[in-house]
Amino acid sequence: MTHLLSRLLIPAVFGVVVALAMFFRGIEQALFAPVLGGAWVCAAMAFWPARRMVGWDAPWAPLTVALVLFFGWIGLAVFRADVAFVSGAFTAMLLLVPALFFTLTLYRDHGPDILPAMTRVLTGLGAALSVWTIFQAAVLPDLAGGRIHHPFLNANDLGAFIAMSVPFALAMLLRGSGRVMVAGGVMVALALVAIAMTESRGGFLAAGAVIVVMALWCAPQTRRRIGPFVLTLVAAWAMWFALCAYLNDVDTIATRFGGIMGDSKASIDERYLIWTTALSMAAHHPWTGMGGLASFYLSYAGMRPFGDTSDGYFVHLDPLQFAVETGIPALIFFYLLLDVIAVRTVMAASATQDMGQRLAVLAPAASLLVLVLNAHLSFQLYMPVFLIPAGVILAVWYAATEQCLGRNRFALSFKAPFVRHAVFAGVMVGLVLTAAWCVRAGVGIYYTDRGHAMLGRDDFQAAEHVLAIAHRWAPESYGRVYYIDAVAARLRLNKNVLDGQDPRVVYDRALAGYDRAIALNTYNAYYRNEKALLIYTVAGVMEPNGAAMAEQILREALALDPLNFEVRVGLAQIYAASGRVDQSVAVLEDVMRWRVAELYASPQYLGMLAQMHQRAGNADRAAFYADKIAARTEQRNIQVRSRTGVDQWLKQLRDRLAP
Repeated sequence: MTHLLSRLLIPAVFGVVVALAMFFRGIEQALFAPVLGGAWVCAAMAFWPARRMVGWDAPWAPLTVALVLFFGWIGLAVFRADVAFVSGAFTAMLLLVPALFFTLTLYRDHGPDILPAMTRVLTGLGAALSVWTIFQAAVLPDLAGGRIHHPFLNANDLGAFIAMSVPFALAMLLRGSGRVMVAGGVMVALALVAIAMTESRGGFLAAGAVIVVMALWCAPQTRRRIGPFVLTLVAAWAMWFALCAYLNDVDTIATRFGGIMGDSKASIDERYLIWTTALSMAAHHPWTGMGGLASFYLSYAGMRPFGDTSDGYFVHLDPLQFAVETGIPALIFFYLLLDVIAVRTVMAASATQDMGQRLAVLAPAASLLVLVLNAHLSFQLYMPVFLIPAGVILAVWYAATEQCLGRNRFALSFKAPFVRHAVFAGVMVGLVLTAAWCVRAGVGIYYTDRGHAMLGRDDFQAAEHVLAIAHRWAPESYGRVYYIDAVAARLRLNKNVLDGQDPRVVYDRALAGYDRAIALNTYNAYYRNEKALLIYTVAGVMEPNGAAMAEQILREALALDPLNFEVRVGLAQIYAASGRVDQSVAVLEDVMRWRVAELYASPQYLGMLAQMHQRAGNADRAAFYADKIAARTEQRNIQVRSRTGVDQWLKQLRDRLAP
């Protein structure tokens, strides 16, 4: 059974989980269950053989201490999180790194049995993505909706993942022979072309940097393979040149090269605004952070600089975001961990003259370096598609360093057998319970989405039945299911589909749902907006002072999220209905101070602005916004035409490839 787990089952589960993680778009997805739950199950399966070990040999003490300090600090932050479900989900995601590392490292036989297979899975996924990316660029360039990125969330993530596979392919090129060497060269060339076609600066520069570092550090081996090495780089350049020329002659070559190496001043300016604000946030809460892991966007909404045009969800500098969310010690422990890994890498690579062993150390270290470099430009350390491989790559790296340095471990001995069994059972229960929580959350999300979809078809009874199932599965901290409960009750009132229920009871149920959802996520302006809409709708009927109550709720929501257009529209309508047109204009106009609002306000919002200015007698401003509506409508149409969800994308692909 152990042999089966090591050689077949664990690598297979790992490969499926990573492949599914490529489609992961956020924690409000049913993929939550197979991706995170599957990864924790993978860790549990890797830990299972340790039950027969009399004592456990923990990894090198400095590394173990650094891992425990950083990930322990992150894990403890969940107990002071402002939004328990969000922080809990991302904590379960991030803790996969130490979970996979320790479970794959404690059992000695995993080194020769399972780690090479998992490395081949990662390298194969990188090669497959390289081919797929080049295929998209060559055959389906208009279906990507901008830069090539499918199946990832954006092009930078796709480029970074492919770049993480480059060091392993380069190691095959430099130390392999025959078909292995050729396969390595082909994979390196394809990866470089694919990264270039994504126009990912971070991915391209990181891949180039690790190629240079590995080639120089293994200079004797590189000189022996200088012919295949140079041929690989020339082949990559030739393929890229030919592909660009095929697409659109020389212009596309200049465009692609400019996309990678071109002027990035606007991007740097935007990052500077986010980083300086994040530093200020971290300085105000240096020890505890501002709300737990993945809570940055909750506080940042009310502090966003006027010139920032980002989506506002991430700092785009992951270590700094850790400091904002969980305290400055997280930043210190993160770089301490990197320093420990770097020191051990240098020690191991310097301790051997065997180029095979040196490349075995440098390849996973370089892959981790690619991830770390990109995490300083984007948000890869908040994505399971990077965190799950990171835990495995860390274990591969550690096993390779032991080949050079020997087994420098410290023993965790349990003299009494019952103590050993109790510790094993405790760790296994922790792994399984975490996996179960992830599965419960994913199933709850799935049924919540189904219930929401049924409400769109006015199938209230079926929706409420499905939502009851969602409540049974979802963790108590999952607030969206309560929000959808409230939406169901509100729609019953709005459409007068009461099925014999007392309207007051339905109204109270809606209020209770909104209140519970808000209690679980006090920063959510959308929940408050809909609660205010409900109260305003029944003002004078069920709520004598409903208009004033709704106005107060919307003011609170606007303070939390000044860029929420729906809240501003609702507040403006309340002002206008009570004759306060000037206040209506002011609340609508105020958001235009932010550059992102000026760029992306919808035609409907601009139309309301023009209408309110007209009512207030501001003819010039009304004309100004009226002129903007046509241009913004065309801009929106272009965005819709270029936006390709997976279903739409696959349909277009089938249409394109149909005979």
